[in-house]
Amino acid sequence: FWIGFIEDTYRITFWFAEKLEPMILQSNLPAKLKTDYVNAKSFNRSRSISVDMRDSVDFENVKKLIDIKIKN
Repeated sequence: FWIGFIEDTYRITFWFAEKLEPMILQSNLPAKLKTDYVNAKSFNRSRSISVDMRDSVDFENVKKLIDIKIKN
């Protein structure tokens, strides 16, 4: 993953192999994150999902992404 600091918040970006697309789309992640992944530009057969950390919901989504990453 990658962490970027932006003024009053920070962004965490995860890279997932394209073969994980079905798992990501079937997960309980918000539709926006799923759409962001599907529409992300492919790089070395992987695509990214970024989360701007603003509140506890964002933190929960990061935990879900970490769980997917650990399992795969």
